[in-house]
Amino acid sequence: MALKKRTLTLESDCDFSIIGISCHIADYRFVHFLNKIQNFNFVRLDEFEFFVKSIKDSLKFPFYLFDDNENYTSYYVIANRSKDGILVNEWKMFDYLMISNSNLNEVKLKALTALLRNIPGVLAISNLQIEKKTEIEKLLADIEIYILNFHKKR
Repeated sequence: MALKKRTLTLESDCDFSIIGISCHIADYRFVHFLNKIQNFNFVRLDEFEFFVKSIKDSLKFPFYLFDDNENYTSYYVIANRSKDGILVNEWKMFDYLMISNSNLNEVKLKALTALLRNIPGVLAISNLQIEKKTEIEKLLADIEIYILNFHKKR
């Protein structure tokens, strides 16, 4: 009897929405203004450490979390820049990334971007497309692990 060869292919489900925010105010001030709009309540967590391939070193970035328990969604705000480098070179024109762990529909996305535009100091906002880029997939996987470790410590 001949053996059948089977292969396993893994596909990642990209149920994330990422908004790029260009804003030259400090992260704590940006999140302060963000907490004043809509019922956000972002809290700062420990620095998020991410290995940046281009400089072959780990960098630390400010990280904020808001769990929206009513809608079963978590939001993360992470600085795209640290004093030592950039988190995602592909999106280097943005200072902050706002990540939702669910894929926001068009209506929610437009409402959120309209609210973000009202924050003083915000220069530009863009809904970033998640294409099959290994750098972005690795970042999202590392964020998930980071959040799981945070909840485990609590």
